[in-house]
Amino acid sequence: MNNKHIYLCVIFAVILVACAPGAPVQTPTLHPASSSTPSPSNTPALTPSPTITPEPVPDVVLLVGQTLARQLNLQPTQVAIASLENETWDDDCLGIILEGTTCHAIKTRGYIVAFQAGDEQYIYHINETGSRVRLALAPSPQVGSPIIRWQFTDTYCQTVLIGDKGVAFGECNAPMLNVQLSSQNRKADLEYLKEAFYPFQADTPAGSIVFTGLGSLKPTSAEKRMVAEWARLVYQESRAGHSSATYGLSLVWHREGGFAGYCDDISVYLTGEINATSCKSGTTTGLGRSRLDAAQLAQVYAWVDEFESFEVSNLDGEGLTDSMTNYLAFTGMGEAQPTEYDKQTILKFAADLYTGFTPAGAITDIDLARQALIEFFQLLHDGDYRKATDLFGGSYEILIDMNPDIPSHDFAGLLENGCENNGFQCKQVGEVIAEEQILPEEFHFTIEFINDDGSLFTLGSCCGEEATVDPIRSRFEFTVIKDGEVFLVQELPQYNP
Repeated sequence: MNNKHIYLCVIFAVILVACAPGAPVQTPTLHPASSSTPSPSNTPALTPSPTITPEPVPDVVLLVGQTLARQLNLQPTQVAIASLENETWDDDCLGIILEGTTCHAIKTRGYIVAFQAGDEQYIYHINETGSRVRLALAPSPQVGSPIIRWQFTDTYCQTVLIGDKGVAFGECNAPMLNVQLSSQNRKADLEYLKEAFYPFQADTPAGSIVFTGLGSLKPTSAEKRMVAEWARLVYQESRAGHSSATYGLSLVWHREGGFAGYCDDISVYLTGEINATSCKSGTTTGLGRSRLDAAQLAQVYAWVDEFESFEVSNLDGEGLTDSMTNYLAFTGMGEAQPTEYDKQTILKFAADLYTGFTPAGAITDIDLARQALIEFFQLLHDGDYRKATDLFGGSYEILIDMNPDIPSHDFAGLLENGCENNGFQCKQVGEVIAEEQILPEEFHFTIEFINDDGSLFTLGSCCGEEATVDPIRSRFEFTVIKDGEVFLVQELPQYNP
């Protein structure tokens, strides 16, 4: 193992949940955003020695590095360990005292690790179990002209600074990590907010917000909260290193059946975003992306704050060929149980939102997901394993176990041996039999493969099983996930030893 640079590998797509300090952090006073980006004043002056002490590298260190790569939108092989040392601190703050935190005099073992990404270095303090991770040193954030400054205290104080050239996020009064907005949708959101509303400061249920806009509209209380909810979403996505269809989801509505053969869905978020899709054709088609108006926002927030979560399903004309089902899943943060009238009112509200959406003529996400799936298997079939790694977001664990002589970070080598020696069937896609968009960022496909002579590929019983136990198959299920603007296949090819 090279002790100067150990490149990180992805065993599976990891969302690292960074730990909060032992006690709540006091929220510092907010000040209006200025034209300059603040640099953390308490950044430790740490210079790690270019050595690696622990052997092998602990899993908790690898997980932090994998998450850092995702946050910086880099490939795992672009983030290396520059130095890694065992450490024992005198307190559970890992030697980094943040304003408002309480440290307990408990001997805490862990690691000090420096990750290298290009010319930049990031130093973390990590306890032995990985339950506490502190960013100790990072490059000064450069976000351009600040537009939104957000803070929220739950179990600890979180903060994000969003500018026209980037995002900086982290714990309050601590070093901040500099990243980019997670998608083109987020960039469009920021442009809309900046151009719509004029500057304001507000304390909302979603956090404290300082907004420096250029618009002429005076935001309502609901719209101020909407900006704070959007900033919180950006924080969550930046911290996880990817977007998620579940972040900030307030309600999901589905309608199916009737003479017209309805198959419609709508998702509403605390950020005011509305996403609508249709599955009438047998495949999911995106219909558009819109926003709640001020009155609708106020109504949604009132429901979310008052009611607990619930589900409701209405079946009209049960037993008839034209029966239709309306379904609603509502995510509330209140304690009150909604009445049947409340449930039907929210159900109707969601159904009414669907009005006005028409099928989009542009290429949809499911088209791009299908294209990524077909291209992934074509690259494997053609032996271009390096490019194939760019389209794979699933776990390499089984390949790592089967190929102990291949470095675990050599993804291309693992795929090559899997296809050529381990029994994975790396065939070309013959036909996509069925496809479905399960969530805004999750797509399921049923596909058939072809052999090199053009015949249909079939997979028989494995490992001595009777055909009745494991019958011959010609159709196979795969999942594709949208990660930012990239579509990633989640499963390896079929295995037939």
